[in-house]
Amino acid sequence: ICSSRTRTNDVVTFSVFFDTTEANTTLNESGLFNASSNGIMLSRGLFTSSITKTTNYVLSIDWVVTIG
Repeated sequence: ICSSRTRTNDVVTFSVFFDTTEANTTLNESGLFNASSNGIMLSRGLFTSSITKTTNYVLSIDWVVTIG
C-alpha cells in the first residue's frame, strides 16, 4: 500500500515503506497497482539483483511517473 504520493506538474511520485517486520523475503521485482487488492498493474520493475529483506533492514521503493 502506498505510503505517500506527491505530484509536481506532470510528475507523480509514489512511495512505499516497509518496516523491519514487513516484506521479509527475497524480492526480485516491484509493481505499481491501482488498488491494494485485485488491482490492475500499471508498471512492473525487475531488480538487477535480488534483494534479501530481513528484520535487520527497512526498505523504501519509489515510483516516479511522468504523465503526458
